[in-house]
Amino acid sequence: TPDYLPSDMSTVIVNNTNVEVSALADLTSRMASSLNLPPSATVAAIAVATQCKRDNSTSQESRKAPKYIRPRQRKSKNALKNDSDELIAAASLLLVSTAGGIMQRLAEQALSNAQTSSEAQVDTFASWSEWNSQPSWHREVSHLEECTGLPSKNVLMCYSNNLHPRRAHLLGAVKRKFELGDDEGDKCLQNITVAVPLMSLKH
Repeated sequence: TPDYLPSDMSTVIVNNTNVEVSALADLTSRMASSLNLPPSATVAAIAVATQCKRDNSTSQESRKAPKYIRPRQRKSKNALKNDSDELIAAASLLLVSTAGGIMQRLAEQALSNAQTSSEAQVDTFASWSEWNSQPSWHREVSHLEECTGLPSKNVLMCYSNNLHPRRAHLLGAVKRKFELGDDEGDKCLQNITVAVPLMSLKH
């Protein structure tokens, strides 16, 4: 929190951010439910969305524009903060469903190649086995539009401009959530960042 803020004001800002993060997590969870995503995918999407929210809050505080910067210039520098929570949640779901779809294809290939390997080698594919046992994560952007009521072009714009370029950072937040947690059901999240270099902007 900036030093120029009174201590009580700093507390208010932190509390407001926490409330906003919690509200976004709830919104993302409800959207994931409407998409019938598996629980692990919901956990991942919430981690991505809330990381976006925290990043945006930090960015807004660090980019306090000097008075001589015109409003139009200021808006372009802080464009990320103008995305609504609905768009952030939907774009986070798109990011996660895309990464998950890739991971499930990789899991199928990895386990197929391991079928003739030794039992000890097969054990190294525990995370792949978890991915392979998951219901499908992949969702088309048209499905997102149908379930959320948000125009596909708006979701894609938010995703393409703000999430896809930071996919390694955001999926890293998902991996850290697994590393800090103790939910056995989220074991597949430990290697989700493998999907990063294989993710394209084609939808």
